[in-house]
Amino acid sequence: MSRHYQFGNSRISPARRELWRAGKLVALPPQAFDFLAYLIEHHDRAVGRDELVAAVWGKTEVSDTLLGQTVLRLRRELGDDAKEQRLLRTIPRFGYRWVAPFEIDDADAALAQPPQTQLVAEATPVANAMPASRARRWLAVAAVTLTIAVGAAVLYWYRGAPHIEPPQSSALSAVLPAQIEASTQPWMRLGVMDMIATQLRTAGMPSVPSDDIIALLKVPAANGSAGLRKATSARWLVSPQVHHADADWQVTLAAEDGAGQQFRVEGQARDVVLAARIATDKLLAALGARAAPASADVANTELIERVDAAVLADDPGTARQLITQASAEQQHSPELRVRLAKLDFRAGKLDAAEQRLVALLDEAPARTAPVLRASIFNGLGAVAIRSDKPEQAQHHFDAAIALLETGLDRRELGLAYLGRAAASADRHRFDAARTDYAQARVAFREANDPLALLRVMANEGFLDLDQDRPAQALPQLRAAGEGFRQWNALNEAIFVDIGQISCQLALLDAHGALETADAAGVLAQRIDNPGTRTSLEIARARVLVALGRWREARLLLDDVRSKSNDPIAVAAADSVLAALEMENNNVEAAADMSRAAVAALAAPSYATLRANAWLIATRAAMRTGDAAAADAVVTPFEAWARQSDEPRARVYALLARAEQVRKAGGDWRGAFANAQQLAERDGVPSEIVAVTRSHAWALLADGDLKTAQIEIGRLSRWSDQDFDCALLEARLFAALGRDEARQTALARARSLAGERAIPTDALTTPIAQARP
Repeated sequence: MSRHYQFGNSRISPARRELWRAGKLVALPPQAFDFLAYLIEHHDRAVGRDELVAAVWGKTEVSDTLLGQTVLRLRRELGDDAKEQRLLRTIPRFGYRWVAPFEIDDADAALAQPPQTQLVAEATPVANAMPASRARRWLAVAAVTLTIAVGAAVLYWYRGAPHIEPPQSSALSAVLPAQIEASTQPWMRLGVMDMIATQLRTAGMPSVPSDDIIALLKVPAANGSAGLRKATSARWLVSPQVHHADADWQVTLAAEDGAGQQFRVEGQARDVVLAARIATDKLLAALGARAAPASADVANTELIERVDAAVLADDPGTARQLITQASAEQQHSPELRVRLAKLDFRAGKLDAAEQRLVALLDEAPARTAPVLRASIFNGLGAVAIRSDKPEQAQHHFDAAIALLETGLDRRELGLAYLGRAAASADRHRFDAARTDYAQARVAFREANDPLALLRVMANEGFLDLDQDRPAQALPQLRAAGEGFRQWNALNEAIFVDIGQISCQLALLDAHGALETADAAGVLAQRIDNPGTRTSLEIARARVLVALGRWREARLLLDDVRSKSNDPIAVAAADSVLAALEMENNNVEAAADMSRAAVAALAAPSYATLRANAWLIATRAAMRTGDAAAADAVVTPFEAWARQSDEPRARVYALLARAEQVRKAGGDWRGAFANAQQLAERDGVPSEIVAVTRSHAWALLADGDLKTAQIEIGRLSRWSDQDFDCALLEARLFAALGRDEARQTALARARSLAGERAIPTDALTTPIAQARP
């Protein structure tokens, strides 16, 4: 259930991300809302500044000015002030605490909301905003590049390292962010955590990846030992503490297993890296393990940890600045160069990332640095995937897998399998992709990486969607989306929601798709990624079109076309808008948009998008010219569809040919039969409706009511949820003179129409045909 907190005349619903005061919805910036919700949900204690910063901003630190502005904004919106502090109390030199009494309501009663305007369009096949292949590749690439740098300190520890026997107590561990003093350097909070986790793994003790822990700690339900253990399955929780006394650093590690067994060890040295290493070695000894080999270059290790801490805190600017300010010798080190390549990739500088990684291969021989070399190949594979070069990507991932199959780094191996699966899926080698996803799952289980396992599940769902199996894909995507939400992996959750929307629209569940889009929209308020937001806006526009909410869809799509720098996003928006222009009889605009989309979406991974656009281009050609002009559009459409092997492309190409043959006066019945046979074989409701709808209209126009009755009867199972199906029933009953049945069907169509017009031939029954 959703939980609501009522205090005074205000009410906050964290799940809905809504704050109401005096009956009015208060618009808060995302970070201010998170700040308020976190304090209320932890009202039983004072919350430290560092904890708040990590939970709300996901960084190691923010400026005091920004923090003060957030508190000032909240107090102003809630009617509190710094003098009385009736609601939000400042704890000097520590943090803040929520002090006002409140009531908790666990009911899911709907909060008052302003009414939504219903908007409109007659359903025409519209493009996927984020095709399954693009979302799948984004998830696979995200997984690979998240670890190109983070945790890469372990790569050099494998260089020539002896075989490490597992410790006697090799249960999974989870290392938490270090507790640091106010005067301590902020990077140590995450840097020391990652350093210790890496050292434990290198010694053979499994440890949850640091980026997983950071994501998890942003979820309030996961805070506390019980929540962390439940989410990660970790037995040992390791809590570091960093203290600076005189000239020495002291790192204390407290490890407890939840069953009464505890260890407390300390390491002290002039350098925090050495102090952390000494403490970790003592903990390993207590757990029955030998110390892990480590680099003697302490200064370089500290710099690497500072860079990795910035990456973990989602602060790539600081990470890049640390590298560029390093000495020339440090900048030339492979460890920093591989991190710089990752930062280039993240910034979209694919050529720069590829050049850095290729240059590094000569410095990472397979014999002495196999894990680093494999990581470089994984990075090159990610670049190739993002560049729509699946064959090249597969070559790189093959090389990474060959280096890692002996078991050096199971997580890196899982990433290689995940990337190779995405490359195989892009090439429509679906069996090979499924095999690699299975291998990736095993590797990630060995690496104790639950977040990566969710990425495998999501990718398998997108693979089913690639193969035109929305009914099979939907439960996998829904489960993955719930998991990503639990881990606060918001970008991944939104991409999976976009996949769910595609499934729901394919299954003609537009209202369910709107619920999914609304839920994703709530998450989108908390992210800063414009590409993710754009993809979601186009997906929402598709839903609005399916519901007949036309004006709202057009506003979203016009905004995307005017603001986006992504040609694929613009092409997807063009496809949807082209369908709307056709329904408004703006044929020339529809032709221009659909042709532009066909030209822009030539890559194999956008085949579904392209098929939608090409069908609209065919229809526009038939409206503006003769059958020969339409044939000039359909013929290359058919040739491309045969080569693409995309299920929807084949169905829509056959449908386009059937409509063109009817325009030319040929055997259109046989042509429609071919398209229907393929659509029925694939069994996707939206494709069945698209073909049968067009066929039924042709039959009604030809006066063949007997055959039309059979075809429209095929669609009756969806007439309660789909406007086109309900409308066809109304037109059929009008033509048959069944006025009572016509009125019932017409009422259904009107309830589903939105802004779509009801054709005159469905509004009345001819007097000559009406029953007495």
